[in-house]
Amino acid sequence: HLFPSFMSDIVKFKLTNGDSFGIYRQTLERYPHSFLTRLVANETNATFHSRDADDAFVIDEDPTIFAAILTYYR
Repeated sequence: HLFPSFMSDIVKFKLTNGDSFGIYRQTLERYPHSFLTRLVANETNATFHSRDADDAFVIDEDPTIFAAILTYYR
């Protein structure tokens, strides 16, 4: 596993427009070299990403496109 077992099973993403999305970590693990998987794998490195008060990863993306990206992972 790429992610420590103590971390939540669901990874939360919040888009800059305020929309929220979630995906299971095990789903991301199917694509270990993808951007989102690497982002989450480096979640303790605050210089690699930004997170909001709810501990969600902040992503600047169109909600329709981001939903399609998560559908691809699934």
